[in-house]
Amino acid sequence: MTVRETVSALPEGTACDNGCADLHLTPDGRFLYASNRGHDTIATFRVGPDGALSSAGWVPCGGKTPRSFAIDPSGRYVLVGNQDSDSIEIFTVSENGSLLPCARADFPTPVCLKFFTGIIGN
Repeated sequence: MTVRETVSALPEGTACDNGCADLHLTPDGRFLYASNRGHDTIATFRVGPDGALSSAGWVPCGGKTPRSFAIDPSGRYVLVGNQDSDSIEIFTVSENGSLLPCARADFPTPVCLKFFTGIIGN
């Protein structure tokens, strides 16, 4: 593996103590999302035909310290676990990749979100 490019997960000129916690690519490969702990946002990147990334914006994660998030298998929803505000924020994914808040669930200290696509048991 070799480094191809470096892109910031924060808006230009942002000065805050921040760390990215999670990265996920949409099932169709068109968008990459990154959670920003400190800035408390989800960064959106467009993925070009050659794999190059371009910033497409940031959305507040709906709480504090977005530790984990998951994209549902259909690519229509993103669930964000906000560790320090005891909540899971649910977003719909628009055609242009932007995230639109649609629901919130109270949940104590979410640290890992996963979708299961197979049968559990047996």
